[in-house]
Amino acid sequence: MTADDPTSAILTDLDDLSKYRCVRNVPVFLEHCLTRIKRKPNGDPVLDEDGNPVIVEVEVTSDDIDNTVENMQAWEAEGGLRRLSFGHTISNPNAPEDSQPEPVGYSRNARAVNRNGKRTIVEDWYIMADRYSDAKTYPF
Repeated sequence: MTADDPTSAILTDLDDLSKYRCVRNVPVFLEHCLTRIKRKPNGDPVLDEDGNPVIVEVEVTSDDIDNTVENMQAWEAEGGLRRLSFGHTISNPNAPEDSQPEPVGYSRNARAVNRNGKRTIVEDWYIMADRYSDAKTYPF
């Protein structure tokens, strides 16, 4: 990254308390099992021969958590930042950009820890100072 790279500027700004507030060790994902409806790439449910949605079991293991953290750390080492927003982003690539929630900060320093008996991804969240009061209304 060069000095005129926008990511470099953001990384420098993250430690400026007039611009960002840091919340450390925010749990963002943990090992778990869930039952869900299987979906096609377009989001429609996959149906069985009787027209009923197909149900699948999904398991996220401690190995999955560790592999995900490795990928997150590699992305960050290459200068990548993960943006924070209120609500979920829309994964449809055809969705207009202005329908995405606006960024309110960035996350860094992903790591895997044992928390309440489960392997968990935690990060440090850097929230824009002028959005911090709003952010506190969401769970950290």
